Parts: sequence; structure tokens; C-alpha cells
Amino acid sequence: MKSRDVRDIGSRLELFVDEWLAQELKRVEYRLHEPFPREVALVTDAPWEGNRAGYVTAFADGDVVRMYYKAHHGFLVEDGPGKYREDFTPLRIAYAESRGGFKWEKPELGICEIDGSKRNNVIWDGVGPDRIGTHGFTPFKDEKPGLKPENRYKAFGRHGTGDGAGLYGMQSADGLHWELISDKPLITEGGFDSQNVGFWDSVAGTYRSYIRDKHPAEPEESMADANNAGMRDIRTCTSPDFLDWTDPQMLEYTGSPEQPLYVNQILPYPRAPHILLGFPARYVERPWGEVVELLPEVEHRRKMSARSPRLGTVVTDGLFMASRDEKVFHKWPDVFIRPGPQLKDKWIYGDNHQSLGLFETASGLPDAPEEYSFVVTESYWQGEHTTFRRYSIRKDGFVGVHANLFGGELITRPLTFTGEDLYINFSTSAYGRIRVELQEPGGKPLEGLSLADCIDSVGDELGRKVHWKNSQGLTGLAGKPVRLRFAMKDADLYAIRFASSPAG
Repeated sequence: MKSRDVRDIGSRLELFVDEWLAQELKRVEYRLHEPFPREVALVTDAPWEGNRAGYVTAFADGDVVRMYYKAHHGFLVEDGPGKYREDFTPLRIAYAESRGGFKWEKPELGICEIDGSKRNNVIWDGVGPDRIGTHGFTPFKDEKPGLKPENRYKAFGRHGTGDGAGLYGMQSADGLHWELISDKPLITEGGFDSQNVGFWDSVAGTYRSYIRDKHPAEPEESMADANNAGMRDIRTCTSPDFLDWTDPQMLEYTGSPEQPLYVNQILPYPRAPHILLGFPARYVERPWGEVVELLPEVEHRRKMSARSPRLGTVVTDGLFMASRDEKVFHKWPDVFIRPGPQLKDKWIYGDNHQSLGLFETASGLPDAPEEYSFVVTESYWQGEHTTFRRYSIRKDGFVGVHANLFGGELITRPLTFTGEDLYINFSTSAYGRIRVELQEPGGKPLEGLSLADCIDSVGDELGRKVHWKNSQGLTGLAGKPVRLRFAMKDADLYAIRFASSPAG
């Protein structure tokens, strides 16, 4: 057996967000799990906020969860018979924070002056009369070792349009007071007209950026109703110092046909940073017709279409994708964020954009494990404000290998590991169960570690230790190629980890 055929997973947590570990599936399937909509986290009802608030970034920083978002409002103004134009308030960047991720406060920060007062939660309104760096402002806490305090927080923001557009860099010591890193754009190849993500990749030891762009390829026939001017898509580039960036390259995808993508929301998964997760918004444009007229708020849609035909017909929802090499992403064909019931402020362009970042929140069930939360935009581009709703999902629970009541099996590729025990993140019904067998690479069960020796895993845990009847654990197997055989009934398997302590 060649070494490249063996997956070395060490003691890492490995999620089943792709088929990287799987060699054979028997009557089981990968199943994307949708998050649960929860309470309204925040309403952008301050005079300087408005109905075009969005492009949210939210991440935990110590005991505080920080939220950054654009504060912006659009007015539809009649501009002749059957015609409309839109006026805007200045685009600014606002800030909110929470302890626990449930109740959010908009602190009066005294940083930016609006209408003669600094009693507001605005942290950034750009530089100079052109207000450089406000559009698509997307911050992150820089985890690169050895940084000076004034470089601890960084952000990207766009300035300019068309061929003159560029992505500027900002820095901050406290995440609230910002300044330009350079008076020149750091990245100039791209479209940039939404959130443009940056972060320190601790696994590869480099900065990464994922930026908005279009490519000239025509959409596939199945997406003939998409934007014919060029498919909306994502590029990526890297930098050793956040200043000098490589030429951005288009992402590649498996698992799903090409579709127009908006924000990308790509980040290292906190519990397994060698895996990048993305939560892009999908852009779906249809011609005006009965399909559109049966959606909510048809009169508002007509006005938006009178301003620009696509604005009244486009609908956005959310997808999920994952990568292990930063450029090729497995994009799941199923939807991750559905628009939901046809309420009056749903099913419109700009809704269902997920925030960048995952933050831990307590479960609504006493003593249940913490979940991951994020916020999603609602009621965008209509009325007087935008709503941010919190969503939550099980840790590692984005995708699971699922078996129904009749049972099935997953057999992994040969792998090597470190540690003394195997832990699984799983869920079963009362009738269901999971058993695990360790095999030689050729498929022969290891003595004492067969399915017959395995004690059923029944229940629902983030890190259940797998037990065999007469085994002293996996001592002596670390570093040796083995295969795992999972026999499952009415169960979901989300992640595995070899270690000497629970995966939690």
C-alpha cells in the first residue's frame, strides 16, 4: 500500500463534511443538516441604520461576542411615470456586542459624529471625502503569533468601482478605533462588492483572503435564468504579512453544479482549523412572471424592478461548502438556509445572508452541550429596518452520515492516528445504534476490535468513547494503518477523533 493512500489524521477532529475519509458506503448517505432559526438578535432601527443593513461579522472575543455590520438605508423615489430611483443614507459601519450571544447591546461609543452627535454605535465611516474602506467592511481578530497590540484586529474594505476598485486594509488595537494600513489598496484584482474575507491560517502559517468577483464563463443550461453578464463567484489569494498578496485564483467546486454565489463567509472551523467551511449566499434571478408575482410584497417588487429589472426578481438563500486545500470546495447541492414561510418581509434580494463567524451559545435545553450560532438577515431592502435573526446548529453537525432503521455501513480509507481511544460525535434514536470495527487495511477485523466485540453506542453526544468488550483500548495501534467500519441503524455520525481525552 502506498503512503499516499493512507489518511494520517493524528488526533485531529475529522468532520464528515466531504468524502475525504470514506472508501465505501453501504445503504448510508451523507445528509446536510439545516440550522434552527431562533430569536431576533437585533433590529437596525436607529436613525443612522436602516433597511440595507447587513454584511454581518460576528465572533467571540474573550467573554464578549462582537458584531459588525453596515448601517445603510435606501429610499425608493418616484422618478417619472412607472419609474423609480433610489436615494441612500451614507454607508457606515456599526457595532453591537453580547455576553452569551442572545441579548445584544448597541453601545454609545463616541467615535463617529452623525448629525452633530457622537452618541451612537458607529465605529467607522471611512477616510476622507470619499470615505475609503466602508463598503464591505469585514473585520477579524488576527491570531498570528507575535503581533504588536496595534495590529491585533484587521479588516478589509472596498473603495472604487469597476477597473478602479481596490481592497483596502484597516487595523485596530481594540476592534473599535480603526485606521488604514496603507493609502493604497492591498488587492486590486476582483469585484469586491460584498464582504471580502481575511484571516490568519494557523495550520498553513499564512494569511488567506476570499474575495467577491465574477468570471466570464457562461452559466450552465440548468442555470439559464442566472445573471448572463458573468457568473458571480469567489477568488482566493494568500499573503505572508497581510500586505503583499498573490494573484487571486478562482475557486473550484465538487458536489454541485456552478451557481452564482454572493458573500462567501469562509473561515477555518474552530474545532478543526485544518478544514475551511464556507456559507455563501446563492443568487437566483428569474424573469418577471407568475412565479415572481406569487411571492410576497409584489407591489414593492414592481417598484424595485422599475428601478432595475433584476432587483424585484432576485431571491437569495444560503449554501454550505467545505475545503481541505483552500481552493477546491465540496459544495453541497442541498440548501443550508431556506427563505422559509412566505411572510411579507421574506423571499427578497439580500435576505438569508449568513453572518461571517461562528460563536458558542448555550442550548435551550438544560445541561445540553453548547451549540454554534450565527445571525441571518431578514426584511432586507424594504420597510424601515433590517432584522438579524440568530440561528443555531449542533457542534460539528453541518453534515452527518445517516443510516435509516434498516441499517447500513461506512468503511473508511486506511488511516493512521495518534491517541489511545476513539471518540464519536453521533446521534441515534431509541432503537438505533452504532458499532465500530477496526480492520487491517485489507479488511480483516483486528482481534478484539470486531463488530461483534463492540458495545453499542446509543444516545446523543459530541464525544462518546467507543468501547469493545475485552479490549484495553487502542494501545499499540497508533501510527499503524487501519480501517474503520461503522455499522449503523437509525443513526447519524458527524465526526470522529482519536485521542486520550473526550472530543467534547
